[in-house]
Parts: sequence; C-alpha cells; structure tokens
Amino acid sequence: IIYVNKHHINANNLNSGAKEFPIKDLQKAIDICKNVPSKIIIAPGHYRSYIDIHTNELLILEAEQTGSVYITGSDVFSDWEKQKVGYWHEWPYKWGLYEDSVACFGDCNLTDYQKRREMIFVDGNPLHQVLAHDKLAEGTFYVDEDMGKIHILLDDDDTPEKYRIEVATRGYDI
Repeated sequence: IIYVNKHHINANNLNSGAKEFPIKDLQKAIDICKNVPSKIIIAPGHYRSYIDIHTNELLILEAEQTGSVYITGSDVFSDWEKQKVGYWHEWPYKWGLYEDSVACFGDCNLTDYQKRREMIFVDGNPLHQVLAHDKLAEGTFYVDEDMGKIHILLDDDDTPEKYRIEVATRGYDI
C-alpha cells in the first residue's frame, strides 16, 4: 500500500509512501508500484497530471474518501479576452492533427475533427470543437494554432468569469 497526499507537510517523491510520509505525485506512486501488486490510496484533492500506467500486476487506485479525488489532464484557464464574438485565450500548443497510422489499432482513416485532441469543459460540461473560426456557435470552441489562440463561444454569449473553464493540456507522443 502506497499513500499519495500532495498537501501533506511531509509529502515528497523520495518518501516510502507510508501514511505519515506520503508520495507527493500520483505518477511517482504509480511508477513505484510497477509490476508489484499494489494499492495506491489517494488523499483528497485535484491531481492535474498525465497518468501513464504500465504494469503486469494488479494496481488499485482508491480515494481515501469517496468522491474527494479528481484526476484530470486539464488546467483551469482564466483571464479570457473579449472579442467581437465570444472570447479567446493564449494557446501555446501546436499539436496539429494526429496522423493516421496502425498505432490507432489498424487503418484509422480519421476525419480532421477526430484527429484533434483539444477538449474544453465549462463547469464539467464539454464544449464542442469546430474546425474553423467562422463555424463558432454557442457551446463551441476553435483552436487557431497559427495565431496561438483558443476561442470559445458560450451560450447566450455568456461571460467566462461565471464558470470554471478547464482545458485539456496534457498528452503524449506516440
């Protein structure tokens, strides 16, 4: 059993993972448990990270308190700028389109929409992605990698300050 508690005063990734000396990062605990039957008990909180689980043994991830642990690959975006229609935020990523390949379990033949990996959630509800700025409509978002911006249009041109807007910002290279 390994304990993870990023808020504990003694939390450190060099710890043993005992309750009094927990691991700070969830991914570090997962790495420690690789190929060893294990249970990771996670203290309450938001764990914003990319999680990579590679093991040949049983691995249980359990919240210390039911309903108190949130694991997400997104970050909260604030300070949206008003534009003529909707809002925009700086977007530093240039992920591009995912390439069709056998890495996606055979010949993919994905549409351009399916090749995008960006996601935005407004108070936990997803916005729908569009592939062109002129396609923005209520409840949608558009990524303009060339201009380094992500655009949103909320329902009734609502203001982003009223909501928790989370944007998926983690991924991996295949």
